[in-house]
Amino acid sequence: MMDVKAEVGFCAGEVYGFLLKSGGEVPLMQVIKSIRKEEDLIIAAIGWLLREDKIDVSKQKDGMRVKLK
Repeated sequence: MMDVKAEVGFCAGEVYGFLLKSGGEVPLMQVIKSIRKEEDLIIAAIGWLLREDKIDVSKQKDGMRVKLK
């Protein structure tokens, strides 16, 4: 079984790849629904990508959006 840090890292790669295929910016809920992982893991992966300065997250009236840099 993989440790949590490795799981988050792999999930971050999936999130990044999904954003690339999706044109670079999508609603957070679309990311959560499209990646077949636990929501907690996806949120941690988004935090990882934020920390690595690979993405931006913005709060909009209709919810949060995730965008590649």
